[in-house]
Amino acid sequence: MPLMQAKVSFRVVVCALAVAGAFSFARVARADELALDPSIELRTSVNDNFLFSASPSPTVLVLALTPRLSLSDDTETTKLRLDLSATSFTVLRQSADDHTNLNLGLSYEITDEKEKFKTTVGFVRDSTYEGELMTTGLLLAPLTRDDLSATASWTHSLTERLSTTLQFATDIARYSAPISGADASNYHYYALPVSVSYMASEEDTLTLAFTDSLYHADEIHDRSNSNEIQFALQHTFDERGVISLGVGEFESSTRLEQKIVVCPITPIYCELGLVPVIELESRQNSKASGAIVNGSVQYQLSENDTLVGHASRDLSPSGVGSLVLIESVDAQLKHNLDDESFLTLSYSRARSQILGATAGFANGFQVLGAAYSIRATQNATLEFGARRLATTHDQPGPAIHSDELYANFRYDWPNSSAAQAR
Repeated sequence: MPLMQAKVSFRVVVCALAVAGAFSFARVARADELALDPSIELRTSVNDNFLFSASPSPTVLVLALTPRLSLSDDTETTKLRLDLSATSFTVLRQSADDHTNLNLGLSYEITDEKEKFKTTVGFVRDSTYEGELMTTGLLLAPLTRDDLSATASWTHSLTERLSTTLQFATDIARYSAPISGADASNYHYYALPVSVSYMASEEDTLTLAFTDSLYHADEIHDRSNSNEIQFALQHTFDERGVISLGVGEFESSTRLEQKIVVCPITPIYCELGLVPVIELESRQNSKASGAIVNGSVQYQLSENDTLVGHASRDLSPSGVGSLVLIESVDAQLKHNLDDESFLTLSYSRARSQILGATAGFANGFQVLGAAYSIRATQNATLEFGARRLATTHDQPGPAIHSDELYANFRYDWPNSSAAQAR
């Protein structure tokens, strides 16, 4: 199935970015604290399986154009940030696969001596290949996904070392074809995390968090309630990096309600209209529990080498009609060749299990990449790289892989804070 065309044209998005930029330039003359960061990226790649499909796929040349615009307005007590971007993918000789991804992010924060309030809103339009597969390891039908997320949090400092945080988060996803057989279901997700943090020392912070969440799949009337408890420790290694580790457990209950149409006698009589069908309601309840783990590290191994890694085992909403338990790991090693260039090696792997399923982990996905980056000018960066995407033995069916070679050019406007930071 080809990717669905985005309903918002790329030209409209570029015009919107231009209008926002003109508005921002007008405000710069009146507010020194307002920062404007425009940039543009052009990516060219050769891919032998662009849609990551099990069916034979031709090798294609993909062009991607990404304009970005970031606005930030900071004062002593408030922080406002707006991020806009759009990526237009053009697949040469495969115009049916052309599509546009949209990203919008807005955050606002108010801080005083003891209180901090923060709200964030995000909107993403992408394909399930780029969204579900890259984030949860789930391989769904190639559909367009609209995802709206929002959070609101309040942090209160009880003492100089002790603080509490209350947060509300929601995530609403819509797919271009949320029907039976399309391997995707619209859903609502709500979470209410509550945490207490204690700064044991300047280097160590302890956190105890409780989370209650609700997942509701629209089409199949699947509701999942989960409760999590997690204890985390964060340690800072002076200026060289930081490491954190959290362990806990979850408990979830899932209620599936669906209607089943049956014929009381031989089905042929119902098909001819001689006997009316009977509609029955089917209800299934299941429970699941297990351990959750979240760990991350960012450490400078030497003057030229930096390691960044993350590993987790946690619940996540998805378009498969249920919460999924995801085990994932990713790592990146960056080596500075000199002040103007560096090499990057990266690896990530994820596998997922639908809650209530008895077949164990049903999805597996991994990515191996290498890249060389060089600062061509003060404001421009070139990157050349290669990636290999592949399913693992956890994924049922035939093995799938995709190899990609790419070149990426990025330009930051000279007056932007991103360019001035170099």
